Amino acid sequence: MKHTTVLEMPSVGYVRLLHAVPDAPKVDVYANQQLLASGLAYGQHTDYIPLTRGLYTFTLYAADDTEQPLLVNQLSVGIGDLYTVCICGMAATINFLAVSDFAQPPGIINALFRFVHLSPDTPAVDVTLPNGTLLFSQVSFQQITRYLPIAPRPFNFQLRLDSNPAVVIITLPSFSLHQGKIYTLYALGLSMGTPPLDGLFLEDNNLT
Repeated sequence: MKHTTVLEMPSVGYVRLLHAVPDAPKVDVYANQQLLASGLAYGQHTDYIPLTRGLYTFTLYAADDTEQPLLVNQLSVGIGDLYTVCICGMAATINFLAVSDFAQPPGIINALFRFVHLSPDTPAVDVTLPNGTLLFSQVSFQQITRYLPIAPRPFNFQLRLDSNPAVVIITLPSFSLHQGKIYTLYALGLSMGTPPLDGLFLEDNNLT
């Protein structure tokens, strides 16, 4: 008799962590008392971490100090879910923002691109190209745009003041979007302080 082997997909979702609090120290992050990240500094992120399906209590501590949590919050992780859990705000108003990442490839023609505003002191912005082409408008702090199909090539993205689009807040260095890839641009830092406003590009659905 011929037997057919059925391969079962693991019952997991994936979470990566991003430290986006400009004035916060290095942090340790636990999920249901399991250490996920140790000594994560501002601007750093983890790879995607597999978690079995379930409800998780995320606890944030200053690095090497488990006496007093800085923040506690919950997140339900389902099979196949992808999240970037952002530690954001300022130290006095620190919070988690769970960003759901797209899990499906965009196809063979375009890349997918979106923007997440994590700069605490920067007002609402427009995301444009240097020639003024508008990609996203009126994006406020902690807002997440939709994914936009975009031709794969190098881009110099700009953030402009939404209330006065002639004002370019920052022009980011050239970054290449590749065919069939999914990207999120995170605005980090401070427009009126240090660390200065900057952009962080992360590839979503990158489980390798």
